[in-house]
Amino acid sequence: MILCLILLADSLSLSDSCAFDSLKFEQYKIPRIIDFLETGALDSILTPRLLVKPAIFLSGFDGVFCYTPYLICTRSFFIDVKGHEPFAFHINSHAIDDYFRRDLNLVTLPLNFFESIALVRKFTGLGINRIEFKTRVNTYERPYSHLYFTLLGERTIYNIDFTRSFNEYTGIYTSGFYSREYKNYDDSYLKTNGGFLNFYFSRFLPLKFDVLFTNASYDTIINNLNFSDIAITVGDKFYKLLLFRNNLKISAAINENNFITYGTAQKFLFHLKNFENNIDIIIKSSRFQTPYFDPFRNEIFEFNHNITSNFRQFIAGTDYRVYYDNKRIYFEPGLRFGYKIKDSLIISAQLLSFYRKPDYISRYGNSHFVDAVIRIMGNTDIKGEKVLHKSVNLGYKKSLITLYHATIKNQIVYQREGNNINYVVNIPENEIAWIEGFFDIPLLYNFSVMSGLNNILMVNIPEGFPEFIFKIGLNWQRETTRSFLNVFCRFNFLGERYDLTGDFYKPFHTISAGFTLRFLTLNLGFIFDNILDNGAEDFPDSSRNLGFEVKWEFWD
Repeated sequence: MILCLILLADSLSLSDSCAFDSLKFEQYKIPRIIDFLETGALDSILTPRLLVKPAIFLSGFDGVFCYTPYLICTRSFFIDVKGHEPFAFHINSHAIDDYFRRDLNLVTLPLNFFESIALVRKFTGLGINRIEFKTRVNTYERPYSHLYFTLLGERTIYNIDFTRSFNEYTGIYTSGFYSREYKNYDDSYLKTNGGFLNFYFSRFLPLKFDVLFTNASYDTIINNLNFSDIAITVGDKFYKLLLFRNNLKISAAINENNFITYGTAQKFLFHLKNFENNIDIIIKSSRFQTPYFDPFRNEIFEFNHNITSNFRQFIAGTDYRVYYDNKRIYFEPGLRFGYKIKDSLIISAQLLSFYRKPDYISRYGNSHFVDAVIRIMGNTDIKGEKVLHKSVNLGYKKSLITLYHATIKNQIVYQREGNNINYVVNIPENEIAWIEGFFDIPLLYNFSVMSGLNNILMVNIPEGFPEFIFKIGLNWQRETTRSFLNVFCRFNFLGERYDLTGDFYKPFHTISAGFTLRFLTLNLGFIFDNILDNGAEDFPDSSRNLGFEVKWEFWD
């Protein structure tokens, strides 16, 4: 539906909208709004980045990642994104803590609050993978609002948005959200409500203020989950400053976890002769607190510098990252190369060396975590991983195919022993190679194909990830001045796989279909998930499901 909204904003004229009274509201031009994620032109060419937007909100994050080479796995109401390497989660360019929690519980992030989600290959605390959530901001010159709700299916959603430009310097975007979702495989309910506010000011120096808060209530032993995130961003193209704080609190009948992260980030972008320089300086402090124990802190100082230059069609860059963590200083170098074959066709390569330190669970276990599905025994003598990462990318417009190879020394793995108990150990050395692809290919007669694949070519030890993933969708769309129609059919295949405990699962596939329709200011979406009702024990949410959504937009 975000796609429908973008098309609507591009194509809607005054004749398509409600009556407009210029005496009641003066029309202002929206100024340039600061984006902390923005980098230099050359750096963005050499940094693999995949932008994904949902066609239908009610399908949730499964819908967002439906054409990517990654997986969404659900453990009751706790949702993970799965890939060959761990992901660091960012909201508006600042980190959700990656030391105490190896993944962010995505149920705390209503999809309706976000303009887009990007998958970025960039140095993070966990390596080079980052999932970037970008919240909405007002880009409309006159007041805009919408009412969103769902029908059918097992998920009820209500969402109301409102935007306004007060003058040529200031504006807001506000959003409210409520949902009630039933999980038939464990007979439980989840209620989520939340709000989001964005305010921008650009009179002297661009400023952006974002605040997001949600509350999720369960009817199981996990009673309450609260999340809040506050960020202030100021600056211009040369210098940007970001201040942030987020808090995740999980409460159960007899226990409680509290995760707090706050810090600051600074970004510099400048040119010296023919060299483009991107500098990031990050200072972050995180705290984990649970009853009966003193708070455990983790503090990081990080310096990143990317230097990129080009000579005609050839682009070369060097990256290095210096950071202080746990009373040690680490240095991580990298090289990147690219060659523009044509304007939209580029081949590039990366060589990166980095250290991935053990997270809190690897060191101390998860016995105090409310959402501990399996028991992990910590190992205070566990060593960090040393990774040599190589990749070759071929990109054409919105399509990207990448060949990866990684050598990992002291890889951290979980060994199952007894009933539902896992011990953390180091493997002296592991080698893995895989191919990953995302394709967006236009065809004739308004047809297009979108596809994602992930195939392990070589690995020394089994991974908790399918050996082969293939996703493909056939889309047909028709657009006029006042309407837009998109009809799609999706096929997903998951190959043989093992979970964290070593259990084996057979391949399975799903087929889904649906459509999105916009006419003037009315947007409709329908999806029929898993038409054949193919089930898988490790993907209980893949059961057959219907959903219908309505979005009604208003212009003042």
